[in-house]
Amino acid sequence: MAPAGANNYAANLNYLALRGYISGTPQDQLTNNSIRKINSHTKSDIGFNRTSIIFILMVMIIGVGSCKPPFEYGDRSFFVRSADNSFYEIQANLVDQNDDAQVFVQLGESVSKAQVELILEEFSANILPSVTDTYGPSSDLDNNGKIILMLHDIDDNYSGPGSSYIAGYFDPTDLLISRFSNGGEILYIDTNPALQDFTGMLSTIAHELQHLVNHVEWNIIDSPAPGSYVRIETWLNEALSLSAEEVYTGSRLTDRIGYYYGDPNYRILNGNGFLSWDATEDYSSVYLFFHWLRAHAGEATIYSEIFNSNFSDYQAVIEQLPNYAELSSLYDIDAEKAWDNLFN
Repeated sequence: MAPAGANNYAANLNYLALRGYISGTPQDQLTNNSIRKINSHTKSDIGFNRTSIIFILMVMIIGVGSCKPPFEYGDRSFFVRSADNSFYEIQANLVDQNDDAQVFVQLGESVSKAQVELILEEFSANILPSVTDTYGPSSDLDNNGKIILMLHDIDDNYSGPGSSYIAGYFDPTDLLISRFSNGGEILYIDTNPALQDFTGMLSTIAHELQHLVNHVEWNIIDSPAPGSYVRIETWLNEALSLSAEEVYTGSRLTDRIGYYYGDPNYRILNGNGFLSWDATEDYSSVYLFFHWLRAHAGEATIYSEIFNSNFSDYQAVIEQLPNYAELSSLYDIDAEKAWDNLFN
C-alpha cells in the first residue's frame, strides 16, 4: 500500500510547480503512456505564457521589498514554504560553510556539527561537480560564491513512519525582488524524517540543485523577454532532477523502480501518463523513461544535451534521437510522430 496521503502531497507539489514557484520532491517508502501534446517554447522565442503571467501577477500581489543580505555565522530568518504553498518565517543558525556552500539549520532542529561537515564535504567533492558538469552552472546573485543549504523541518504534515513527506525543494522566489525572497541561491532540505536517511538526503540535494541550475539556465543565462518568466514542463524538469540523482550516485534509483513495479494505486496499470504530472507514480515513470534513454544512448551525455536544448517540452528529447545509433530509428522529422514512436 502507498503511504497515507501520498497522492495529496504530490498534488500539492504539482500545484506549486505549475505556478512556477517551487520544485519539490515528495518522498515515499517505495518510491504510461497517454501522451498529451503541449505547445513548445524555445529559449530564442519566449514571451508571456500563462505560467509566466500567473507568476508575475503573484509576485506583484506579494509586493516588492529588499532581498536579504548575505550572512556570516549567527542567526538569520528565512521565509519557507508549507505544502499548501503558504509562506512562514523561521530562524536558523549558520552552522558551517566551505568554499562552495553554507549550511543553515533551523533553531531547535537536531543536526550535529559532524553531519553538517559530512554534507559540506560531499557537496563539494561530488554533488556540486556532478550536477554542474553534467547540466550547467549556478548563479551567484547574492555575491557570496556559495549555495545555501537550508535544513529545516518542512511543514508537510508528516505524521510518522509510513506517511509521506517532502524531502526538499527549490524556490525561484529567492532569485527575485520580492517580499518573501530570501535573496540567494538556496536549497531547502527536510530534517524530519529525511535526516534518518542520510544517503537519501544527499541525493535530494543533487535533485534540487538541478532544479536550481535549470532555472538559472532558462531565466538568468538565457534570460527571456523583460518581465516574463520561463519554466520548462514539469515532467521534463523532474526527469532531469531524477537523472541528476542517478549521475551523482552512479547507480539506478531502486526506490523509484520499486514503486513503479509495485504500483500500489494501480495508476500506472490504468495508463496514467507522466505528462499530466499529478501523482507520485509520475516520478517513477519519468525516471524509468530517462534511464531507458540513457541505456540506449550508452552514456549520460544525453542528459546534458536534453538540458541544453532550446526546447522546453518533449522536443528536447526528440532532437537527441538522431545522435545515437540505438535511438535514431525512432526519429522522424515530424516531432509528434517521433514522440509517438517512443511509446509504440
